[in-house]
Amino acid sequence: MSTALGITKHPHAGRLARIAAFAWVPIFYLIAAVIFSWPLARHSSSVLVALEPKGDSQLNLWILGWDLQTLFAHPSWLLTGRIFDANIFYPAPGTLAYADHLLLQALAVAPLYGVTHNLALCYNAIYLCSLVLSAWAMYVFVKSVTGNTAPALVAGLIWGFCPYRFSQLSHLQLQPLYWMPLTMFWFHSLALERTRRAAVGLGSTIALQAVSSIYYAIIGGVGLVIGGVLLAWPTKCWRDRRWWSRLMLATAITIVIVAPAAWPYWRAQQREGFGRNLYEASHGAAVPADYLKAPPINSLFGRTGWLRPAPPRPGETPLPRNGAERDLFPGFVVLALAIAGLVCVRARSSRPFVTSLAAMGVAGFVLSLGPNGWRTLYVFLYEHVYGFQIMRASSRFSVLVFFALAGLAGLGVQSVSRLAEPVRERKRTPSRAAALIAGGTVLAIGIEFLNGVLELVPPPPTHTAIGHWLATATRPGAVAYLPLSLDIDNTSVMVASLEHRRPIVNGYSGQRPTFYEALVQAMSGFPSVDALLALKALDVPFAVTPAPLASAPLPLVERARFPGGETIYELVWTPEIEASFLAAATEPAPAPGPFPFHDRETARYRLRWLSGPMTVPAGEAILSAVRSGLGFRFTVEATAAEWVHRFYTAAGTLETVTSPELLPATHRQAFVEGRRHITRFAVFDPTHRQLRLTNGQGQSAISLPLSPAQRDPISAYYLVRTLPLHADDHVRVPISDLGNSVIMELTAGRDETVTLDGKPQNAAKIALHIERGRAFRPPLEITAWLSRDARRVPIVIELHAEFGLFRAELVDYHEE
Repeated sequence: MSTALGITKHPHAGRLARIAAFAWVPIFYLIAAVIFSWPLARHSSSVLVALEPKGDSQLNLWILGWDLQTLFAHPSWLLTGRIFDANIFYPAPGTLAYADHLLLQALAVAPLYGVTHNLALCYNAIYLCSLVLSAWAMYVFVKSVTGNTAPALVAGLIWGFCPYRFSQLSHLQLQPLYWMPLTMFWFHSLALERTRRAAVGLGSTIALQAVSSIYYAIIGGVGLVIGGVLLAWPTKCWRDRRWWSRLMLATAITIVIVAPAAWPYWRAQQREGFGRNLYEASHGAAVPADYLKAPPINSLFGRTGWLRPAPPRPGETPLPRNGAERDLFPGFVVLALAIAGLVCVRARSSRPFVTSLAAMGVAGFVLSLGPNGWRTLYVFLYEHVYGFQIMRASSRFSVLVFFALAGLAGLGVQSVSRLAEPVRERKRTPSRAAALIAGGTVLAIGIEFLNGVLELVPPPPTHTAIGHWLATATRPGAVAYLPLSLDIDNTSVMVASLEHRRPIVNGYSGQRPTFYEALVQAMSGFPSVDALLALKALDVPFAVTPAPLASAPLPLVERARFPGGETIYELVWTPEIEASFLAAATEPAPAPGPFPFHDRETARYRLRWLSGPMTVPAGEAILSAVRSGLGFRFTVEATAAEWVHRFYTAAGTLETVTSPELLPATHRQAFVEGRRHITRFAVFDPTHRQLRLTNGQGQSAISLPLSPAQRDPISAYYLVRTLPLHADDHVRVPISDLGNSVIMELTAGRDETVTLDGKPQNAAKIALHIERGRAFRPPLEITAWLSRDARRVPIVIELHAEFGLFRAELVDYHEE
């Protein structure tokens, strides 16, 4: 039978169920999965398929465990959405939406979990089945278009087991690549047949792809728009009213299935302002050379070092590791076959299929380069296509390249096989030579794709003495596992928390709540006053330490100690203990001096970036101060230059309302970055030593400890201007920047002459040093030159930050 594309189609090609009935195909791919992932199948119940003991693999293990436990204990939560209120990052809501939820995968392995209760076995089963199903799905798609088994078998092998799949061992959420070929299959079927069945199939597979992986929802959508349209174009389906009605049906099905799963992500994004800026996206982008870099576990090219960066020589500084996201080598055999498929398939009837695959490959390659590639295109998609803002690793668009190479390589096998057949045999069944070519191709691809023995890791324990104690404790409430970490060190306790399912302060995910960094900093000095007050503000009754405290201050009461030294403390607060904490000594702050302005002042600055080969404009900032009642209202409005906007925040506003003593009452931060709008609001309560943080919608997020003398960055700036400083004076000002407690150390220098717009001016120099409490974030170094009159207006400010040296120059000032 002949398709509308003119390609000879197998009589059963339009019947997905009949194609899938060839049992030997999935068996073949299952054997391949076992070989390529060996020895995973042998130890699947006692190891975890991962490249490192902590991090994303344990994160996904926790997600899967949370899903499975909830499905069995509270199945209605899947319908009500309560399943997204996972137990990490307490007290933040909806934390399961901080990463891919894996609900579809959990439903698939729920029977296995119900029988074995072995979380690692379920995790590994998902991984192995993903390999098999991805290969099988590509086989179905290519077989439906070409009608031949050999090209479909090769295409499935490439798609299911390309080296990229094994560079992503720790990312279980990136393994469901089986929906993408099926989406293309159903789109092709809809273009040819215009049936309700094809519309239902298309809508369902698009939706299931979106539900399975947020990344692949975006990437697959791009591939479908480009490849699907070009594949269906020759059918002229757009002229048929029935086509549009079927397409609307597919769209409605997609929305109905996706909406319930997308809603928690939308709420989390609105609440926390989640997203990545273009600067972050550029760090996860590929470069063309990455397509010739094999994963380190690849036997032929990775372990031998043939396609791996050379190790540094003695005395050389090692280059930063690009990571698994950029191990994108597809294989030389695959490239050769794809070229053969692109060049040797000359039949006019095959051109739509070839064109669609080639277009998908080019689009995937260009977008995998992220903002560093075709910047105009990527920025346009970033600003106008919903979902692009979450793309941290644009290199993952390379899956479209692998999709195209798999399909083209299948056509290459078909072309080479036909060339090897005698002319008289080409219209009959394939010759023995063609079968040998197909078999030799599979063997050659297998040799290039083969991995060495995978270094699998033991899963973290899901049953511990600590977990059992917390599960049986009568007092409800959350737990803090100490020391509280900002990143992957939390993943083991996340898995351990599945035993008691109490909320835990700890967390690690693709995103994290805004308050978490400040909380980690407050807890870093445990059992300090700030740390204990933070636990009180969160109403956390239990803390787990890796060893007993040498001296446990009240309100800590030891409840259990275990052989490894781990100790559980309960926090028992009394009014007397609380009063003593509120009266504890804090970092003092200088009192403000005479105010340098009357009722209102406005200063406008131009911003310049000095770290490049030349000084370039970076934007402008306007600082205004207004007397408001008995206090003040300070506002800073900053707008980035166009070239900076391409990397980072486009505009931002900071606003603080203070008392007459310049102690802040409220502080608001609002940033606009493309389509992202991020607002944070802080209420200062020095009486109760609490800083209450909310989002712009007034929803309470968290309370953190506050020193009565702490100011926000804006009120601290105006405080400095009021101080009567002399040369060599040294002043310390405590600051709370949305809960991040830092000390600004100010040193007054001697008068200097600065040049502004070609005019020398005498100014008082001051140097500011701000430690930000995180080892991987350098301190801020600020130098300012203040006018020598009573207004003490900063004439020039220089800021040393991560992005280099910035300079702010006063261009306009007036007061009332």
